Amino acid sequence: MGQNPCKACSKGQDVQATTISPGIPGEGGGADTERSDAQYPETPRNAKAITNPDTPNADYQTNKAVASPDKPAEAAAAGEAEAPQKVLLEGNAYYEGGWEGQMKHGDGTLTLPDGARYVGQFKQDKKSGRGVYCYPSGSTYTGEWDSDLQHGKGEERWTDGSVFEGEFRRGEKHGRGRFVWSNSCKYDGEFDRNDMHGEGIYTWNDGRGYSGQWERNAMAPKGTMWWSDGRVFEGDFQDGRKHGEGTLRWPDGRSYSGQWAEGKQHGTAIACTAKGLKRRSRWKDGKFLDWIGNVIEQGEEDGTGGNAGSLQNGNGVKN
Repeated sequence: MGQNPCKACSKGQDVQATTISPGIPGEGGGADTERSDAQYPETPRNAKAITNPDTPNADYQTNKAVASPDKPAEAAAAGEAEAPQKVLLEGNAYYEGGWEGQMKHGDGTLTLPDGARYVGQFKQDKKSGRGVYCYPSGSTYTGEWDSDLQHGKGEERWTDGSVFEGEFRRGEKHGRGRFVWSNSCKYDGEFDRNDMHGEGIYTWNDGRGYSGQWERNAMAPKGTMWWSDGRVFEGDFQDGRKHGEGTLRWPDGRSYSGQWAEGKQHGTAIACTAKGLKRRSRWKDGKFLDWIGNVIEQGEEDGTGGNAGSLQNGNGVKN
């Protein structure tokens, strides 16, 4: 049934909460450092892992009945309205069901040489209406069809336990849908030609989540992401990473509000300590560089801002 759909989430392990500076927002040196894609991909990668299972075999959509031990050749050609009999089709497929002339029509069962089987409705020799398609692998599609393609509402099930339920158009996931991977990662939202595209919510199996806009399976351009340790980021994304303007907040009151590049703090921002001291700052590649100007807002017990100096450690920040 195609690729294993859970791969789109298989690399979604969370970075464990590390010791964070008691002052300036950051992880391990003041930065909300993003790990490599291999360690910490925010976006479910492997976009095509969520595509449909192998396209239902349509090679037999116009094949005429041929002579078989179950039905005389002349009866097969005429499509007699008798009790359904198993009929051999060109290409070694078998059909049992209703006919209209020499075309499959009404309820029927089509069994293909590779072991795939369709049980459902036909219209003028094509799978149309409602039906169940069983793949040789054991995976299934149950739902609506039109002209041999999944079209309308349906449900796909993989043998590993992954499930998609939603809308299809011309054989592709399109519209609203919900995909649950075998490892409990979930996406609930809009699809466009098999891709997560539009508005949607993705939740990982470790407590992380993202709610917002998607562009071809990547978080973008705007959304909100949260972590199991209570952190929340709201702002711009590009190709699944924090990029542009955004605010990251910690549960103890700290925050970083400013510029990001490829998932890291980069540019200027207003940093707020847990005690409420706010000051403009500069960052590069996730590392704190220096303060800009005077304190914007005093925090508790900060006095004239003397506590800000204790947050600095050379070119970085105390961990």
